[in-house]
Amino acid sequence: MLLFFALLIGGIKAADSFLNRIESAPEASEHARDEFNDAAKLMLADHPLGIGVYNFSLVLTQNSRYRENIQ
Repeated sequence: MLLFFALLIGGIKAADSFLNRIESAPEASEHARDEFNDAAKLMLADHPLGIGVYNFSLVLTQNSRYRENIQ
């Protein structure tokens, strides 16, 4: 129960900085997320069972098909 309350208090304390970061994010950040989501959809179509936890960036750098829409 003590651990739960400690995590709850920590989450409340950190919430304002998380919200500030989300609200003040530059427009380029949203554009980059959209590009990565498009690449992820292509990867999902090719590999429905996934590509591995840390292989997203590796696939983006080695396969031009997934990054051709990234500017």
